[in-house]
Amino acid sequence: FLVEVERLPACREVDALGDAQADEVAATRAVYLLFLERYAENFAGAISAVASAPEGPVVVHCAAWKDRTGLTVALLLRLAGVGIEEIARDYAASGENLGGEIERWIAEAETERERRRRLRLGASPAHAMREVLDELEHRHGATADYLRSAGAADDDLARARARHDDEVGPRAD
Repeated sequence: FLVEVERLPACREVDALGDAQADEVAATRAVYLLFLERYAENFAGAISAVASAPEGPVVVHCAAWKDRTGLTVALLLRLAGVGIEEIARDYAASGENLGGEIERWIAEAETERERRRRLRLGASPAHAMREVLDELEHRHGATADYLRSAGAADDDLARARARHDDEVGPRAD
């Protein structure tokens, strides 16, 4: 038998939105803001899951370890009082840390269009994360307000903050 494989994006809307942007920063920003608004309850649920996890380290991950994971960790860090600039630098390090894997994935693209798509998806521009967090706080007031509006309980937010403080100590700022 000859089997023809057709790869379809999991969410055409996300790909279309990303493709319509001028560059990787704009694409990442637009897609992440869509994720945060469309799936706010999922992000609130992830924060609650971290807050409710047994004592000790918690691993947060998704398929590529940088998009949903990056947003979830950014929300946790912001909730704990970590500055946007520091979070953006940490996020950009994901691209550096995944560099070889992403380069191989991009090289395996079967068409030029797919290669460009993978280049966009593989990018981790600090500027994009900075803009996403700034816009999220502009729209909602603060990260905690965004999470509350998505269904996170104040107790969960307090426990998530406390987990961070227990691991690295309270923020001096």
